[in-house]
Amino acid sequence: TWDLSAACRLADLGHSIVGVDISEQALKEFFADQGLSYCEEPVPGIAGAKKLQSTSGNICLYCCSIYDLSSEIVGKFDGVWDRGALVAVNPCDRPRYASLMISLMEKNSSYLLVTVLYDPNKHKGPPFYVPESEVKSLFGKSCFSSPPGCFPKHKNRFVCFCLCSE
Repeated sequence: TWDLSAACRLADLGHSIVGVDISEQALKEFFADQGLSYCEEPVPGIAGAKKLQSTSGNICLYCCSIYDLSSEIVGKFDGVWDRGALVAVNPCDRPRYASLMISLMEKNSSYLLVTVLYDPNKHKGPPFYVPESEVKSLFGKSCFSSPPGCFPKHKNRFVCFCLCSE
C-alpha cells in the first residue's frame, strides 16, 4: 500500500520510484489514474511476474509477491518509505519482511516506517498493530538505529519511525 500522489511527487522531483503489489489491476490503475504511459515486460527469474515501467523510466512497479524480489532484481535503495506494508504483513512473516527490507538497503540509507497505534485487544487487523519494541527487535539489531529525536513520532493514531542504516 502506498500513497500514489506522493510517489508521483517524488518521481517529479527526479527520484526513481520502485513499488510492488500482487495485484496487476492495482498497478495498472495507478498508471491510468496518474495519466502515465508504461511498458510491460516479464521479470526474469520470477515465474509469472511482470514489471510495469513508466515510459519516462523513473517509476517501476513489480507485479509479484514482495518475497520474490531481491537486490539482484531491483537493486539497492538509498531510501524506503513504508507507509502500509509492514502493518499489512502477517505478524508471523514480519522477520522475513524485515530481513528482505534490510537486504535491499544501501549503507547510509534511510527507512521511513509508518505504523498505526491502537488497542490490539479491540482490533485484530489488518492493519496489524506493530509496537515500538517489535520495530526495534526487527530492525534495531541489524543495520538500523534511530536518529536522536526521531523514534517515535505520534500523530493521531499513526506512529512514524525513522530508521537509518549504519
